[in-house]
Amino acid sequence: MRKTTLLGPLILTLALCGCVQQPAGTPAAASAPAISMTTDRSVYFERETMVVNISVIVPTDMNVTLDISGIKSSRGNYVLSEQREVNLRAFQPKNVSASYTLPSCSACAGISPGNYNISARLLQGNKALAECNATITLMKR
Repeated sequence: MRKTTLLGPLILTLALCGCVQQPAGTPAAASAPAISMTTDRSVYFERETMVVNISVIVPTDMNVTLDISGIKSSRGNYVLSEQREVNLRAFQPKNVSASYTLPSCSACAGISPGNYNISARLLQGNKALAECNATITLMKR
C-alpha cells in the first residue's frame, strides 16, 4: 500500500524535471495554436496561378476563421482577401489549400512588379490566435 502513495509524487517530480516526455505526436507548445504557410513557388509572373498551402494545429477542438490576405496595392487595398470557416480538432493537423490568380502589374491597379507579403491568420471572433507570412515576387511578362 505504501508503494502506491509514493508513485504519484515520483511521477510529478519526474515530470517537473523534464524526465517524462509527452506522447509521440503531441506538440511541445500545447497551449497555443500553430500555423504555417507555403506557396508552390516564390517567383510568379502576372496573371499566373499561385497555390497556397496552410497547415494548422490547435490544442483543443475549436471553430475558427482562416483569414488569408496579401498583395497590397499602392492604394492600400488587398488584391488577395478571403476568409474561411474551419472546424479544427485538437492535435490533428488540418491542411488547407487555395489557388489564386495573381493580378496584372499595372499603374491603374496600383500593382507594380516586386515583393509582396501573403498573410494567414487564425481568428476566433476578433481575436487573432496565430499568424504566419510568406513573401512572393511578382514579375511583369
